[in-house]
Amino acid sequence: MFKLSDSLFFRRIISILILSLLVWALATNALFTMISRPLLVANRSKDLFPQAHWIAEQAGPYFLKEDELVENMVNISYNFFNVWTIVNFADGRSLATPLPDKLSQEVKDNILEQALYLNQDYLDSFPAQGLDEAGYALEDGIQAEDPKLQEFLQGKHGTIVLKSTNDEYLFVLVPIYSQEFSQLSRRPLGTVIMIQPLAEFNLSISSLNLSLFLASVGCGLLLLLPAVYSTRRLVQPLHNIRKVAMSITKGDFSQSVSFNPDKHDEITDLAKSINHMSESLSRSLAALNLERKQLKEIVDGISEGIIAVDNTGKITQTNEIIWELFQRNKDFYTAEDLVASVGLEPLFRLCLDQGQEVSEHIQLGDDKKIIQASINPIFDHKHNVSAAVGLFRDVTKSTRLEQTRRDYIANVSHELRTPITAMRALIEPLRDGMVKSEEDKQRYYDIILHETLRLSRLIDDMLELSRLQSGTSFIEQGPINLKIFLDHLAPQMDLMTQEKSIQFQVQGMDQDLATIWGNEDRIEQILLTYLDNALKFTPEGGLIILRARPTPQKMFLEIEDNGAGIAPEDIPYVFERFYKADKAHNEAGTGLGLSIAKALAEQLKMTVSVRSTQGQGAVFSLGIQYAADVMQKETHMKEVFDFSDAETGETND
Repeated sequence: MFKLSDSLFFRRIISILILSLLVWALATNALFTMISRPLLVANRSKDLFPQAHWIAEQAGPYFLKEDELVENMVNISYNFFNVWTIVNFADGRSLATPLPDKLSQEVKDNILEQALYLNQDYLDSFPAQGLDEAGYALEDGIQAEDPKLQEFLQGKHGTIVLKSTNDEYLFVLVPIYSQEFSQLSRRPLGTVIMIQPLAEFNLSISSLNLSLFLASVGCGLLLLLPAVYSTRRLVQPLHNIRKVAMSITKGDFSQSVSFNPDKHDEITDLAKSINHMSESLSRSLAALNLERKQLKEIVDGISEGIIAVDNTGKITQTNEIIWELFQRNKDFYTAEDLVASVGLEPLFRLCLDQGQEVSEHIQLGDDKKIIQASINPIFDHKHNVSAAVGLFRDVTKSTRLEQTRRDYIANVSHELRTPITAMRALIEPLRDGMVKSEEDKQRYYDIILHETLRLSRLIDDMLELSRLQSGTSFIEQGPINLKIFLDHLAPQMDLMTQEKSIQFQVQGMDQDLATIWGNEDRIEQILLTYLDNALKFTPEGGLIILRARPTPQKMFLEIEDNGAGIAPEDIPYVFERFYKADKAHNEAGTGLGLSIAKALAEQLKMTVSVRSTQGQGAVFSLGIQYAADVMQKETHMKEVFDFSDAETGETND
């Protein structure tokens, strides 16, 4: 339902109409005042002129012989004509109507003063020559044709305002002539002045103005009713069109403008156009949204990160993978912040300026994540660069894999070259018969056998590491009594350390040791690898400790030595393949033992770690889960599966 208060346009039209009516009423009142008052004053003056001329005709003979009739007419003029009459003669005599007693003496004196001033000013305005009653000059007998002189002869009227009271008065002046004295004086014998207060006159005009204003306003209000009705009928369809247009701007295309199809005016044509535009926009936006969703799904489904910019460098499109790729939180970063933080702005600007593909590798953070950036320009129909699209791919794994492959080949080649070179150096003299002594031959054979066994161990370790890392082998695990396990392992380790003249201690056996979860053979293999590594770097007379250190989360089995220790820069790489603290690879071993230990621990869901201070030894740790924790998790999982089977009606054999 259309409400008058809902339409600003309607309110403005009504406001303009009301304002126009008010201006019309005020302007009519002002024009009436400006036009009517002078006309009314002039009409009143015309009414007074015959009376003044009649008194002037009677006052002419009075100049020679005083007559009570003239005095009575002057005295009673206020009663008959509602004016005050003052007759001034040239010889100084004067007759005046008594002023009302309600006037103060100051006002009376002021009125008489103004009358004398007007009388003198009027007489001084006459020309020097006199005129007879017929209007002819007395000297030359030529008729006076001067309009100003004729005006003087007719008399003078005007208004005066007393300064003391601001009251306004109308005055009328006519000259007094006498035929007997026309030859002796060319100027009037005197003047008749009639003065009428305009207070009641002004009050009447104000009443007329108010009546006219009220009548104008009343007529305007009467005219306003049909104007409001007509305006409402005119504005209502516009209001409906506006409502539908606002709905369209908000994306609601279900609204339509109702109209009379039989009409053919501007508003009907506008309603038809709005409805047609709404339908067209609805179809177009639906198609665009479908295409946009499909494009968004395609872009988000791409494994590479995508950033698109326009020709000004403003970002227009990104996909979800880009935030994960550059390790930024979408909730705290905008796309512009992401581009700025990783230094992509110069690359996009270079592509837009040169119109050529820009490719570069970007390294992020301390983890040395490597991102391959490939930014390509997009050209418009005029072959100008209109946009640029950047594809970003994480090549960290492939780059590290390639580097690992190179290192692996180099390390394997180095490790294989040593025994092969040694065997070749021994076999060639034997083949050429250069070794004559049986004792020397036997010694050569022993060395060849040793190098062959070393080569075999190297190959076995490589195969073992490859099998563990591929995850194809299965290792059975279960609860292990840690105390019994360490009682069995400690003598074996003690024997190995005695061969190297190194002391051996076991710590933590005096406390209650919880049952752990794992595989005894594999745990023993990892600990022996730790021990073998400690024996290499612990001098004779040194100390190696086997320690059981329980924590609330895990049980840690540690091998500690007081040997040379590990340099800080080498600690992150001790578990890598073929890595040796001695860069020349001169120490014993294949360099794969710790790598195999790490791979075994990962398959057993254990953790390996090392801490060391160079020159003070090293501590290698193996973190093992408690059997109670693992079994509790497995029991919970079994209950979940049993419950699921009970719901489906199936049983597990």
